[in-house]
Amino acid sequence: MNINARFLRKTGLLLVTAITVAWLSGCGGSPRTALPGKDTVTFSRVVSLTPSVTRSMYQLEAEDRLAGCSSYCVVEEKDSIVVAGSVIGPDIEKIVSLRPDLVILSEFISENDVKTLEKFGLRVEVFRSPESFDELCLQFIRLGQLTGKEKEAEQIAADIKNEVRLLSDEWEQKSPKPGVFMQIGSSPIFTVLPGTYMDDYIKFCGAENIAADLTNGIVGREFVVAKNPDYIFIVTMGVAGDLEKEQWSRFSLMNAVRQNNIHILDSRIACEPTPENFIKTLRLMAGYMGKELDGQPLSDQ
Repeated sequence: MNINARFLRKTGLLLVTAITVAWLSGCGGSPRTALPGKDTVTFSRVVSLTPSVTRSMYQLEAEDRLAGCSSYCVVEEKDSIVVAGSVIGPDIEKIVSLRPDLVILSEFISENDVKTLEKFGLRVEVFRSPESFDELCLQFIRLGQLTGKEKEAEQIAADIKNEVRLLSDEWEQKSPKPGVFMQIGSSPIFTVLPGTYMDDYIKFCGAENIAADLTNGIVGREFVVAKNPDYIFIVTMGVAGDLEKEQWSRFSLMNAVRQNNIHILDSRIACEPTPENFIKTLRLMAGYMGKELDGQPLSDQ
């Protein structure tokens, strides 16, 4: 991959993070609808313009069905999957030329683009940002149904749900609950709101989201300092996280600073809603928070 391509990939990842901010701040475009019921057929040529869906297809070992992906999908780089658009804009001509039997889009694709693809006789599914860990798992199972991997998806989801339940039940009993600020983006600063799957990271760690009473995800540093969180998690990639950590470290009286509890989470994992990414992020956060299961620190497992 040449330098320009790498730059576009990195720029794309930043945009994916920005889109996640919009999802988590309630700024999504199209209205939310329930996922359709089970299909009697599976699809063998899938174009996925949603990075989490593309990643999930690899986790389900269904990548042989992937005919095209978005310019922001990174897990398929080694396989040179054809790029057929972005998270927010499909390349209609390219998609049609790939002759897919299923196109999976994000909720940020316009309704006009969806209708255009359907006019070409293409089956289109829109995967919206899940509002909870449970919905995240349902979407994963739905993808399994669509790609002939239903049993595998159900097993993966069940195993991870059992692990999440075991961990959260263990920590829920402990008090007092520490306050957590989870930051996404820096200009402006966004935070995770209730009613999102990322809020479940905090809840399942036996903690409290300091933004629990907010309805808008944009916050100032004054708000965070006043709430005095015990932990700050910065969801980003590259040097941006280090710069934000440096900014927060200036507030020396804040609990998270005094206790050296400012941590960086990779947005490529935390912001891509798949069951495996969820448990990876939950374990990482819990390890930073000193959580233990059966007397064993999670960071040692």
